[in-house]
Amino acid sequence: MYAGTHRNILICAGGTNFPGKPMLEGGVKTWTDRVFTLEPGSPAWREAGVLPSPYAYGASASLEDGLLCIGGCDQKGHRRDVYLLGVSDGTLIVSAFPSLPVALAYTAAAVLFFIIKPPWAGYLQ
Repeated sequence: MYAGTHRNILICAGGTNFPGKPMLEGGVKTWTDRVFTLEPGSPAWREAGVLPSPYAYGASASLEDGLLCIGGCDQKGHRRDVYLLGVSDGTLIVSAFPSLPVALAYTAAAVLFFIIKPPWAGYLQ
C-alpha cells in the first residue's frame, strides 16, 4: 500500500489482501487499484478513485504537490512506474512521473529538503 498526505488529506492507495480466507488456510492474494482518502474531521473514508493498475509494496513520499508512489509490484512482478496522487475538490488526480531506471519493490523513500532520496539511489548508475 502507498500511504501519505496531500493538503492534510490522508491517502491510502493500492495494496493486497486475502479476502476469502487467510493465507495459511489456502487463501488467494488479491491486488487492488483502489484509492481511499480521509479528510480532517471526517468520520469515514471515501473511495476517491483508482490507480492505473493494481499495485502494492512500493515506496511513497508526501510532497507539497501530492503523494509520490514509487515502484512496487503487481501479480506479474516488480514495476518501474512512478505516479503522483493529488486531491482537488474531492477528486483524485493521477499524474505519471518518469519511470525508474530499474524495477523495484519492497523499498522505502524519504523527503529531505524537498528532494526524494530513496535509500537505493546511490547504487543506481
